[in-house]
Amino acid sequence: MAETMTGRERFLTALRRGAPDRVPIFELMIDPHVIEGLIPGASYADFVEKVGLDCAMTPTPSALYKQTVLGYDGPDVKIIMTEWGDKRAKTLELVPIPMEHPVANREDWARYRIPDPHVPSRMDPLKALVARFKGRKAIGVHLHDAFSYPSYILGMANLFVQMYEDPGLVTEIVAACVDHSVEMIRRAASEG
Repeated sequence: MAETMTGRERFLTALRRGAPDRVPIFELMIDPHVIEGLIPGASYADFVEKVGLDCAMTPTPSALYKQTVLGYDGPDVKIIMTEWGDKRAKTLELVPIPMEHPVANREDWARYRIPDPHVPSRMDPLKALVARFKGRKAIGVHLHDAFSYPSYILGMANLFVQMYEDPGLVTEIVAACVDHSVEMIRRAASEG
């Protein structure tokens, strides 16, 4: 059967439970090392084009927020502070390893500020994908769920402890993170 749909049509048809001309293909995240190994010198967008993915995704949400280099732990590990206030070890892997978190208790939460979802540069990766693929490929925005941002703020272990010891605190943090994500979704939708 010959392909008759664009990647966008194929992807949206599948989401609507229709019958596309073939199964749509996409990946949530592709490590730059993989792209370089398969197609040397290719950007992510070039890779999407060359391998025929039906949907292009914005990078991991962590890449949408400022990261400050605090120092180094050997030649291949950067210690960074994210805009969410958590400290991470950035290794050769795509996702940095959490080390420390900005909120331990209610007092810390009272001082904490969620990153501003309206920083204009947060939509730059999406704008670039829309400029290149609009109408031809589905374009996805990779944002975090109601669990990921709270785990950045509290740390995974403390998040679970606080679910038991102070569920109201967890509810407040989750609500603030969901509000942030909803604003990011609104901004993304307005970009086309």
